[in-house]
Amino acid sequence: MKYSSGRVERRKAPHKGWRAVLDYEEGGKRKRKTRSLDARTKTEANRQMNAWWAEMEAEAERRAAEPPTPAEEASSVTVGEWVSDQIAQMGAVGSITPTTVAGYRHSAKLLSPIAGTPLDRLDRAAVAGWMAGLTGRGLSSSTVGKSFRLLKQCMSIAVRDEMLLRNPCDGVRPPKREKVRPGINALDSAERSRLKALLASVEPDPMVVGASVALYTGLRRGEVCGLRWRDVDLDRGVLWVRKAIGVADGRTYLKDSKTGHDRDVALPATLVDALREWRRDPRSGEVYVVGRGDRWADPSVLGREWGVFAKLNGVRGTEGRLCTFHDLRHTWATAAVAAGIDIKTVSSNLGHANAAMTLNIYASADPEAKRRAAEVMDSVI
Repeated sequence: MKYSSGRVERRKAPHKGWRAVLDYEEGGKRKRKTRSLDARTKTEANRQMNAWWAEMEAEAERRAAEPPTPAEEASSVTVGEWVSDQIAQMGAVGSITPTTVAGYRHSAKLLSPIAGTPLDRLDRAAVAGWMAGLTGRGLSSSTVGKSFRLLKQCMSIAVRDEMLLRNPCDGVRPPKREKVRPGINALDSAERSRLKALLASVEPDPMVVGASVALYTGLRRGEVCGLRWRDVDLDRGVLWVRKAIGVADGRTYLKDSKTGHDRDVALPATLVDALREWRRDPRSGEVYVVGRGDRWADPSVLGREWGVFAKLNGVRGTEGRLCTFHDLRHTWATAAVAAGIDIKTVSSNLGHANAAMTLNIYASADPEAKRRAAEVMDSVI
């Protein structure tokens, strides 16, 4: 802080003596500081004023050289800057994947109405008003909820770092999530048989092989792309899911599997034979099963190529929609549950965190299983 001028004034009656006045600017406004002086003459008053002025300038310089306290920093950084910094830091230390970083950045774009607010000026009313504005624009509760949770997480970090006394998101309720979830678009038995025949009849390539792996094992698209030949034992009929390929900002990268744990998946004889044939094919990847040369395949490209194949051949699931690459995973899981494979084995193959998650998604996803259940109950009741 710089003091633009200093002077002495006689104190107004009934007070006697002198006082010093220092002028300065703060926030575009002129302000002043005053101090009573123990002086009988104006000369002595000026001497004391100058000494005080020098002390105040030295104190201001000392404070300017010190790093700001967390609370002071909160007034100089905006909500948008803080959230952006936290996303970057989480990505840099590896606590979130590049894919999650990209997702967080997308969610952060919705913070624009409050992004310019100083961190210490954000309050509960502002957060609630911001969310109401997003909902008013017709955004889904899921989209608004993701952005709100990101904001709350970043504000929790500010509280932890003692920049804020409390989280302005506390006590604010995000919009209630819609419980509308599209049905599992798995292939029924007839369509499964038709697809198996289609895959067996066409020239093998990375897309055909990748689709076969997903259909017969239930692997995720990124896991199919991350599958290396060294992770496949065709003699024993087993593969190990150790890595996956992620996509962020249009680029691919190698990452751990979704749960962070390796898992083994048994291979049916049909897939073992197909992989043996593909391994001998000069077009197969040297390192990755569906890669090219020593590079892995791009999951987005694999998904698009499968989409073209599904559309050309009219491959549709039980929901009437064209079968996506992820629907092949749904197909394996639904068929496994319907076949009576124990739920723990199904959950393990899928790489789910627990069997309850598998049951919640797939236990009633097969229309044929429902019909069989109805027939059984007809005879029982």
